[in-house]
Amino acid sequence: MECKGRAVVALAESYTNELIEIVQTELFQQCIIQQYAADFIELIRAIVNKNPKCLYNYMLTLGDIALRAIDLAKDASSKNLIETVSSLIRDMLGKYPHVAFHQATEYFAVGTIEGTIAVYALREHQKLKVLEGHEEPISALAFDQEGEELLSYSAKENAMRIWELNTGFLSFIGISNQSSIVYLDKFSQKVETEYKSKRKDLYPQVDFNKEKEEVILCLSSEEAYAYSV
Repeated sequence: MECKGRAVVALAESYTNELIEIVQTELFQQCIIQQYAADFIELIRAIVNKNPKCLYNYMLTLGDIALRAIDLAKDASSKNLIETVSSLIRDMLGKYPHVAFHQATEYFAVGTIEGTIAVYALREHQKLKVLEGHEEPISALAFDQEGEELLSYSAKENAMRIWELNTGFLSFIGISNQSSIVYLDKFSQKVETEYKSKRKDLYPQVDFNKEKEEVILCLSSEEAYAYSV
């Protein structure tokens, strides 16, 4: 059975585009059976864990798939599907630094190679915002403690952005390009290792340090810098 599973994953890796199209088509059918949906999510999970790089071009699609699975799992009888999509999100957080999740609000953010960021409100079953401002691939993402701001980093741009999510009741749902830019330069302050362990062995990492009005960029287990904001 395990050998069969590896063979399916290998086949899916060779035809990733076709697989994603099939999953999208099937999951967005109104009459799809929940166990059938869970099987598709498990296949995506397997690829995320065995060869995450082959899904780099499909991050927005993965976000849409997770949101759709959450929507399908509204019924109390869908515990299996909820657990499956929750596992997918955990696996993505463990493999992609350009993915972030805020536990209290259940906001889920994914960055793309085009520089776009999508923020999903999973509890409300909707895409909250599409953030446009970066022109190069997103390298890392992090929510602040309250879930009101999102920090993004693009290595190719050598810059970070702080996005105000405006998460109140009257928040505008749609495309946003409102952010403050943090340019990275040689005058940054090197910081201690306390900021380097949030996501073990996954770099780069970014983080907020609001007490000191700083943002943190971790490039490796031995190298982290603070920037005033």
